[in-house]
Amino acid sequence: MTTKHTDGPWTLGDIYDSEHGGKLVDIDALAPRISHHALATVVWQMGDDAIDGKNSPQKEANARLICAAPELLEACAALVEWCDKNPPAGEALYFVQMARAAIAKATGSQP
Repeated sequence: MTTKHTDGPWTLGDIYDSEHGGKLVDIDALAPRISHHALATVVWQMGDDAIDGKNSPQKEANARLICAAPELLEACAALVEWCDKNPPAGEALYFVQMARAAIAKATGSQP
């Protein structure tokens, strides 16, 4: 699959304070050919979470999901390619359609 996005793996960088009282984390791309520090910056903890003593588990989960995006896209593409050669039947067709839709959403293409 030809990609337009920065190659993976993507990793979580250092967590640091935002100017608004919360915490941010950079998503870094450390691919062999090119390295991007702070490919994206996402919220790790909201300012009011710190006041409430919470640790923003949803924000952390969002950051980890973003980091997994290249591998998830690659896995979906491999699944679809395999299913094109070995057509599934029954319920499995639904899951292949889900994978195709996810690929289209990630790549901006038509499903």
